Amino acid sequence: MSTLDGNLLAELEKRHPLPSKLTNDSVMEMSDEDILDFIDPEADADALENAVEQLNRVGRLSPPMVVQSVCLGDFNFFESAISELADISKDNLRKLIFDEGPLGLQAIQKATDFPPKLIEVVRTVVRLATKHGYDGDPNDYLRFQDLAIKHLDAEYDGKASDNLGRLLVWLSAAESEPEEDAVWSSMARSVNG
Repeated sequence: MSTLDGNLLAELEKRHPLPSKLTNDSVMEMSDEDILDFIDPEADADALENAVEQLNRVGRLSPPMVVQSVCLGDFNFFESAISELADISKDNLRKLIFDEGPLGLQAIQKATDFPPKLIEVVRTVVRLATKHGYDGDPNDYLRFQDLAIKHLDAEYDGKASDNLGRLLVWLSAAESEPEEDAVWSSMARSVNG
């Protein structure tokens, strides 16, 4: 597998001065949440697109990571990631994301091959942003994260605040599993030990 270079690696090295090989290995083994923590939600468009391209190139731009970014209020990362994966311009993508009917997100699901349950999470989060307002201000960013997690907790029996990333992986895996509780238990065992 190739190494992750450029802006994301530079940011990691800036925040945590580690030897280069260790940094490359660490990035490849980081959780989705850790990677998202390193990406500034207010990064300029070019830097963000570079980071997204790099993540995609090394196979780290997963559906759960992309959906987790929008759940955490990072609409810029979400749009860049979907644009990269679906090869859709951001202007057209915004029209699809905020389409009031079901067709916009269905088109995104078809273009990205994301599991339908993850697209339903996106639909929920987009509705929350539309209903409650979201302008990306730092306080708004934290307020939106809390709102989204609380809403997803209510919908998924408290699993979002327990571990949002694991919930999204579970929803991806549950598409083909008849026993969703078994999938969640298996995920918990693999994460916990």
